[in-house]
Amino acid sequence: MIQLDLFPTRGFGLLCWGHLLHDHHTGAPYLVKTRRAASRQARSLPSWYPRATVVPVELHPAAGDEPPTYVIGGEP
Repeated sequence: MIQLDLFPTRGFGLLCWGHLLHDHHTGAPYLVKTRRAASRQARSLPSWYPRATVVPVELHPAAGDEPPTYVIGGEP
């Protein structure tokens, strides 16, 4: 059973081919506070990411042994 936090961290991520793009250093999905910052990151991607789109994302912190939960399409 997954229990979501009532106060998630909200921001924007990059969706490409149905998956959130991950940060190379942390391995976590990329999440920034503003749509502009996410758009800037999408423009800096290599040419093999032509379909990256900016999407609102909610990050619910890990609870116990569960990993954090990322909800695509949440209200930023």
